[in-house]
Amino acid sequence: MARRQVAQQRIRDARQEAARTLGGRAEPTGPHVRLGILWHAVAGAAVLAGAPSLAVWMAVPAGLAGAQVARAWKAPEGADPLGVPSPKARMWVAGIGAAIVPFGGLAGLLGIAVASLVVLLGSVILELIATRHSPAPMSVVRHVLGTGLVGWAAASPVLVRHGSQGVVATLALLAFAAFYDAGSYLLGTGAVGRWEGPVAGMASVAACTVAVAAIFESVLPGGGAWGLGLLAAVTAPMGPWLATRMLGETEVRPGERAPALRRLDSLLVMGPAVAVVLATTMQR
Repeated sequence: MARRQVAQQRIRDARQEAARTLGGRAEPTGPHVRLGILWHAVAGAAVLAGAPSLAVWMAVPAGLAGAQVARAWKAPEGADPLGVPSPKARMWVAGIGAAIVPFGGLAGLLGIAVASLVVLLGSVILELIATRHSPAPMSVVRHVLGTGLVGWAAASPVLVRHGSQGVVATLALLAFAAFYDAGSYLLGTGAVGRWEGPVAGMASVAACTVAVAAIFESVLPGGGAWGLGLLAAVTAPMGPWLATRMLGETEVRPGERAPALRRLDSLLVMGPAVAVVLATTMQR
């Protein structure tokens, strides 16, 4: 509890210092902006190249993000340290598992479900072998979050690209994520209120929806694109919040970073939600 309070106080102090020196905003320049633009540019090129290329590209951050989540895991309280999987073992299992799931998107929803099941079983088997008894419920939850959700987030664009929705719908999904990330970062970094970033991101998604609605007019008649935009705006803020819970504020060392997970966090909930809607409502 004391460690958590110290970590939270450091976060508050850093935010207040940024607010004092930059008028409530961090400087919206530097490697974060450049790397974000580069990432989305390469992702767009992978979309144009085809679903297999996109699966390869999305597997990279998925694997890194899964490993970063696993790095934050701790042994269940009271467990024998000699019987618990080593941090490196968990990182490899979670990383490889999360990287596999995007390739399941090449086979549609069923492919992602099968890949996720295989990854989950592999994670649980590792826990069973190491502990020689039923794994702790929280450990299983962490496995699901660290591999399944991260993998699903990365697999969502692949699923959309694989279907008849094709290039335009996939670019729209990535655009929702890009606009949310940009709005949340530019206006939320260093802001005094935690709500400012998510609200700015949602407003950016709303602006993006105007363009998406025009593009999808012949593909999703009857306001379908507006529905997707609303779904994206509502679900996008849930991803960063969930990513923080996945890392665990009481278990992550002060200053530890998870850049790959943060690159995918806006897709954690929004990606699967939008992809499933597109995959189930649009004929292949």
